[in-house]
Amino acid sequence: MKPGQKVTPTAILLATAGQPEDEWLELRRTGIGGSDVAALLGMDPYTSPAEVYLRKRGELPDFPDSPALARAARWGHLHEDLIAAEFARATGLRTRRIGLICHQAEPWRLASLDRQVLGCPDGPCGLEIKNRSAWKASEWGPSGDPDGVPDREALQTHWYLGVTGFGHFHVGVLINGNDDRYYRLEADQALAKEVTAIAAEFWQRVLDGTPPPLDGSDATAGLLDRLWQGDAGSEQVVDPVVARPLLSERDALAEQIAELAERRARCENQLKALLRDKEVAVADGEVLYTWRQNSTFRQRQFAEEQPELAARYTHLTEVPKLDTRALAADKPETYRAYRARQFRAA
Repeated sequence: MKPGQKVTPTAILLATAGQPEDEWLELRRTGIGGSDVAALLGMDPYTSPAEVYLRKRGELPDFPDSPALARAARWGHLHEDLIAAEFARATGLRTRRIGLICHQAEPWRLASLDRQVLGCPDGPCGLEIKNRSAWKASEWGPSGDPDGVPDREALQTHWYLGVTGFGHFHVGVLINGNDDRYYRLEADQALAKEVTAIAAEFWQRVLDGTPPPLDGSDATAGLLDRLWQGDAGSEQVVDPVVARPLLSERDALAEQIAELAERRARCENQLKALLRDKEVAVADGEVLYTWRQNSTFRQRQFAEEQPELAARYTHLTEVPKLDTRALAADKPETYRAYRARQFRAA
């Protein structure tokens, strides 16, 4: 296969698999890919729309990957061939690597296919491959259940369906190294149209240099922390027309949150009072709620009210503890670099 060749009903080949990583990443900046879609919809816990925008513009600093993420990516790559081979064995179908493709009519719609599936009796299709830890097992449903694919991975697959023009797509996941599950997702024209429209609007922002509005996600907060470390004691003149309304809104929201928290606590206390010394509330044969004695152990109260027992069950152990005071005194710049930035209104 050669770049420019039509490789699916609606897509052409941009780059074959195995391209140098720097060239691959540069090509991915030329449009929106499947791994970007969940972030654009605010459904990616690790990446925000702002980060996708900066990456596509080539304005995102070269942050080093965390060792944990780098290790997960490496093992995911190493397992890819094994998962594809097991899918082929389980289904009797053949697979092959293609590479990076784009929609023939809208080249900004990209897809980095893990595998193209050959010989499927229901027509041409693809295979999306995932490798997940045991911590993610509960997010995936039983093998064969089309609703068992988590939203983020399902969105990525539906994006690939839109780019390729395939009628269906397979998803294979290996969980905890020994639990392989397989799913089939059918093309959804209404969903594809809606997601494509959102992505098209975002891509136009990238072309125009108009950043998306910042959201309140942890991913955006993490991005801001990485972008700007903060100079000690430095000042920035901000536009009061922008800043003051935001501060006012923040204060109003804080009041609403406090009021809602009090109302929620009041409801819970009234529900607890209905239970008295029982643990399970039932009505019409249905469990409505519980109030069980299985939460955090109140260690301080125990020590105050049962000092003899507390002394008997207290064991002195030498637990390594970082001396942050000494670090701050000896290496103030290093200490400061690892302190989180805290937002606080004046």
